[in-house]
Amino acid sequence: PSGKRSFGARTVNMQFDLYCLVDDVNTTQVTSCKVSTAPTHNGYWRLLSANPDDGIEYDRDVQVNRSLMVRQHLITESDQNIKKDIKELDSALENLSKIKGYEYFLKDQATSNEAQLGLIAQEVEKIYPQAVYQNKNGTKGVRYSMLIPVLIQAINEQQKLIKEQGKTIKKLENKQTK
Repeated sequence: PSGKRSFGARTVNMQFDLYCLVDDVNTTQVTSCKVSTAPTHNGYWRLLSANPDDGIEYDRDVQVNRSLMVRQHLITESDQNIKKDIKELDSALENLSKIKGYEYFLKDQATSNEAQLGLIAQEVEKIYPQAVYQNKNGTKGVRYSMLIPVLIQAINEQQKLIKEQGKTIKKLENKQTK
């Protein structure tokens, strides 16, 4: 079955096996649901609504302790009509140069003993605090999808520099041939 997870102005579409408990008295009322017991899924959520047109809405974020595979697309609403105070990012290339990528292993071997690739949330937080999430235990995570616009802007800035350098090289070559 397909599900639709709403986060206010954002929607995440995913597909997973969901086992729901039905109220003993009112058999049309779903009281709680549990994701498949497969090792790739974990968690319980209180069901707020299950409307076939709107999907399933839960009252808190979904936590997956292993891998989450999305068969088609992971979508974040990005319509101009839901945004205000829009401004273009500046110094993206310079800011990205302050963040390093790492290869590492997780301390909790039960979670994974494979080499991982990623960023350090505390480094990202210094430059883009809005791209860092902190859970109730104080552990920080990176909202990687929030870095995509930064990467796009950095590429645009880099392309502008490359174009300017190309013009400078042509001018120098023209001076030498004269």
